Formats: sequence, structure tokens, C-alpha cells
Amino acid sequence: MAVSTTVSLVLASLSAVLIFSGMQMYRPLLASSQIATIFGGYLGSWLFILSLTAVSNLEAVVLGYGFQAKFFPKFHSV
Repeated sequence: MAVSTTVSLVLASLSAVLIFSGMQMYRPLLASSQIATIFGGYLGSWLFILSLTAVSNLEAVVLGYGFQAKFFPKFHSV
């Protein structure tokens, strides 16, 4: 089921904040063992994906739907 860009922005932002705060609250537990550290990395990857989604949706809402999401800068050789 698809949602609008604004709703997606809110959901991605809220989810990213919740994951970040959970990782901060359980920082000692996530660093206690190897499997917990791997799980912390998994949560961090979701945090990254949700942050990219939120930024892209914010660009679409603020700059319009014709704006292309550009996450990586262009490198020019001289």
C-alpha cells in the first residue's frame, strides 16, 4: 500500500528517531557481545535507509516533485 510523500516523510523520520534513540538507550547492551554488535549494525543500516528516505521525501516536498534526489556529489576530473 503506497502512501503520500508527506506521510512517508513523517513515518521515515519518526522511525529513524525511534531507532536512533533505542540504539542510544541500549548502547551498553549492543556493545556487550559480538552478536549484539552485529544486531546494532543491522539497526544502523535501517537508520541509514530511513534517513535517506526522509531526506529524499523532504526534498520532494520542499523543492517539488520534479527535483531529482542527489545524494552523491559529482566528481570532475581536470
